[in-house]
Amino acid sequence: MARCSSCNKFVSFDESEPEVNNLEVDEDGHVTAEVRIVNACAECGEELTEANLEAEADHADEVAKHREEMAGRKPLSEAERLLEPGCPPHVIGTACAVCGWDGKELPSKVEVRVHRYNPPKVQDYEQGGKEKVRHLMAEVTKRDPSSCGYESWEWTTEKDGRKDEKKIEAEIAAALAEARPMSERVPRHRVAKYAPDPSVHDLEIEETSSERTSRAEGKGRGTRTFYGAFVDYTVTCSCGGEWKVEGSLEVEEQASAMESLV
Repeated sequence: MARCSSCNKFVSFDESEPEVNNLEVDEDGHVTAEVRIVNACAECGEELTEANLEAEADHADEVAKHREEMAGRKPLSEAERLLEPGCPPHVIGTACAVCGWDGKELPSKVEVRVHRYNPPKVQDYEQGGKEKVRHLMAEVTKRDPSSCGYESWEWTTEKDGRKDEKKIEAEIAAALAEARPMSERVPRHRVAKYAPDPSVHDLEIEETSSERTSRAEGKGRGTRTFYGAFVDYTVTCSCGGEWKVEGSLEVEEQASAMESLV
């Protein structure tokens, strides 16, 4: 237990999920990670104590064995690895042989979402008193013809709801007027896909799960409490084979050594 300044009393801990930062693997298979564990107030959620811990593991033997087994594989050129061609940048007047666009001007695809807070939200002002303010949020997404990508704009109102709402709706109307009808054909921009190169062995790591741990040692006044975490991960290789290494990191800190945040 610890004293919470917000609740102004001693409270039990809420052991929040561990924060895993900078989980990395180098070319030799050495895994490192930074793990932050936090004990928060079980009643209000305020963070009370924390520990920033480092962990490491080594998979050099597994990596060396995998590279030895894959030695001698012939490198593949980009053309040999191509699975599905992608579109070049679309230029008006030039047809695209990949997606079938005829080269004519692309219609713009506009999507508009407007959200109104109803009933009006009550806003507290420093001067005292309350005032009802109508909040509105609109998001417009418009197709970019040159790359078949999208660009977005977002407006939100804060105080003068009526004035901002009129301004937003005017901008939305202008965007809609500029756009072509949604029924017009819009080609799908294709991105090239490549198969892995069996001669390249770049390692990648992914966190698969994490969980908090706690334990106690001793009895009575001599009891010591430890807080920690397990982090499970998987290391894979860019060569495209089925090789992988699964591992786990463990960190732990005695409760009395954790840093107080209050």
